[in-house]
Amino acid sequence: MTIYRYLINMNSLTLFSIKNKLTILFIVLVCMSCKRPQRVADTVEVPGKVAQGINGKVLFKEGQFSASGEILDNGKVYGIEREVLFYELTSIKDVEIGEGDFIKYTSSEIIDSVTSDKHGNFSRELPEGKYSVFIKESKRLYSKLGDNDYYMPVTVFKDSSTTVIIEVDYKATYLSGQ
Repeated sequence: MTIYRYLINMNSLTLFSIKNKLTILFIVLVCMSCKRPQRVADTVEVPGKVAQGINGKVLFKEGQFSASGEILDNGKVYGIEREVLFYELTSIKDVEIGEGDFIKYTSSEIIDSVTSDKHGNFSRELPEGKYSVFIKESKRLYSKLGDNDYYMPVTVFKDSSTTVIIEVDYKATYLSGQ
């Protein structure tokens, strides 16, 4: 009799395990079919054209985004045509700050510039060195404060191109808890 009970218990355990496996499989399939929010950096392609310098893309963001940058229902991201300015490495001490991420004035020297195409793509050959990248936006300078209080710092190495994605996001709203 003891052996018989053991076999019944084994069959119940096996059946229970199959139910658990099917439940887990169902949950996984449901989760995989849900729409996954996209992060801008995951979807951007930057065509490279220069061997030494900077290849990049200027993106305009408007609408709502999660705190981590994922696009929410009414969020939009698209490439824009703008003048991209390369200054000598510029710190917060070298600028007069305007509203938000806009800069009224910088005492740093401009090294070069380029205009992005209608899709936001740009390329510029530059000598090796450290630069700060600014965007000309409605006759004002726009940039983000980056590492060590420098504005959008970018390093160009000898015989190498650096890729940058510039997000102009003063019309974007970032929601916490999303």
